[in-house]
Amino acid sequence: MTAKIVSAQNSDVINCKIQDISETGASIRVSESSVIPTRFFLILAHTRFIYEAEVVWVAYAQRGLRFIQAYESTDRVPSWLENWRRNWAVSAYD
Repeated sequence: MTAKIVSAQNSDVINCKIQDISETGASIRVSESSVIPTRFFLILAHTRFIYEAEVVWVAYAQRGLRFIQAYESTDRVPSWLENWRRNWAVSAYD
């Protein structure tokens, strides 16, 4: 499963692959050269779920995340993030 990492402090978007996911966190894989913030939003385009997450462990290209907040497709999110959710939801069905 693929996802996007976005942050309010940085306009960069980082692609990642979800290795494992639960209600409380996830294990993701990013490019080894990717530098990701400690806290960010993880967007799952195919489900339109958004998770506010923090990195709790690092092992090379793999990161362990703890979810702080989960947003379903109908939940309000910060306005800057809503645009990302809409764009990725549309591209997930293309």
